[in-house]
Amino acid sequence: MTTAEQIVAALERASYLLRQVEWDLAYPDRLTPLQRQILWYIYAYPARARATHMSRYLGVKKPTISLALALLERKGYVYRQVDPQDRRSHRILLTEKAQKLVGRLSLEKLLAQVAALPDEDQQRIREGLYLLLSGLVERGVIQEAYMCATCGHFDRGRSYCKLLGKPLPLSERRLLCREHTWLAPSRD
Repeated sequence: MTTAEQIVAALERASYLLRQVEWDLAYPDRLTPLQRQILWYIYAYPARARATHMSRYLGVKKPTISLALALLERKGYVYRQVDPQDRRSHRILLTEKAQKLVGRLSLEKLLAQVAALPDEDQQRIREGLYLLLSGLVERGVIQEAYMCATCGHFDRGRSYCKLLGKPLPLSERRLLCREHTWLAPSRD
């Protein structure tokens, strides 16, 4: 096996294991992994809680997100609210029931295992994942990753964040950023 094949095999295996962790978290509350991801997305990115954004972020078709949202609404976990800035659009909000649940849906056990790794290993893994994800976005394999490389605030030519007003070396770039803009990234 080539190194690239080994990396892809490891990513595939990790995705299977992550899916199992998600089922274990979601199942007691009669949720699917996708429903768990949607609730977590709404919790993490409330300003972007719209079906279109979730579809892009989670990498699934909009009808799939719409169906999952309808089921979550029926279960009493989410509700829709007309966006005051765009009356044609609806924001998705968590109910009180979902607010209580979302803490149990986090990937704490996985986080604890990663946190137990030496800092140097954590940094190397993070940088490698950043490079992989930014390459996948650049080649059109995935759409959004909420990372510096795809952000309108990031000047790629200078490796500079205009929002923070400072240079961003690879070690400081974010993989999941709440301030990520939907603006076209600089392609200097």
